[in-house]
Amino acid sequence: MFIEKLLTISNIKKKYLLSDFDKKFIERARKKAKNIFLKKNKKIAIIVGPCSIHNFNEAILYAKKLKELQDEVGDKFFLVMRVYFEKARSKNSWKGFVNDPFLDGSNDIKKGIELTRKLLIEITKLNIPIACEILDINIFNYFDDLITWGFIGARTVESQSHRQLASSMPFVVGFKNPTSGDISKAKNAVDISKNQNTFIKTDENSKLSIFKSQGNLYSHIVLRGSDRESNYKMLENIENYKVMVDASHGNSNKDYKKQIDVFNYVISKTNNQNLIGIMLESNLEERNQKLDFLNLRFGISVTDECLSFLETKKIILSSYKKSSNNTYI
Repeated sequence: MFIEKLLTISNIKKKYLLSDFDKKFIERARKKAKNIFLKKNKKIAIIVGPCSIHNFNEAILYAKKLKELQDEVGDKFFLVMRVYFEKARSKNSWKGFVNDPFLDGSNDIKKGIELTRKLLIEITKLNIPIACEILDINIFNYFDDLITWGFIGARTVESQSHRQLASSMPFVVGFKNPTSGDISKAKNAVDISKNQNTFIKTDENSKLSIFKSQGNLYSHIVLRGSDRESNYKMLENIENYKVMVDASHGNSNKDYKKQIDVFNYVISKTNNQNLIGIMLESNLEERNQKLDFLNLRFGISVTDECLSFLETKKIILSSYKKSSNNTYI
């Protein structure tokens, strides 16, 4: 059933316009990410932030806190904020800020697209690089100019459309292993993404068009564990692929506190030439809450449980202080 037309991608980008200054910041951030991928320096990327974004002002507050932390540890760690505005769901539930920004089942996608773009621009103005999951390809095109690090999730890693789109992206893209734990699926996705692909997607005028990508050489795998067990220690056995570890999900057995153990283990392996980063699920406050839009508590996840920002800051600063006195360039 048809409901209404959306503004074109071009019109949304003009309505919520990136300044030249912000464009240059994103260019620099993408270059930093690529340098980490290429091991041109000893920095480790830390992709950190809420499991999902559900509140505009809370996301901005988190970004401000992350900026303060980045200023403290930026010579050794490259902090990128998780701004997950879509959520892949295995059952019928809330699908994310962009799909239902008011969390009330109204599913005002039109408003969600505008609020999401506005949010991403505001975070960019704080000089915080942004990471997100590329889930709905049609929706993602409204935000592709704002992203420093993209991810293809465990439920879409085998999708040909997502692999092809990733091959055309001008930024680093990580492919998570599927929930089965089969790492070969993520490796196959990386291989396809690194090569040229010809495919159909919407252009800036929201018209279906044929695109030919040049291949994305900055594609890597993400170890996220499986439904049965963790796999983060496998990073030491993987060759010929750059690796990031997701400290949550299967690697924490969905116990948010266990992210700390995974984080400490991965940080101890930074001499591994294939390791480029780690991902943490963190919010202003710890744990999670049921989605009751009339009774939401401040700063608490409405999806997966998260570490508090205070705990997140503590473990990052601890690792920073334990590292060598040599400044990473």
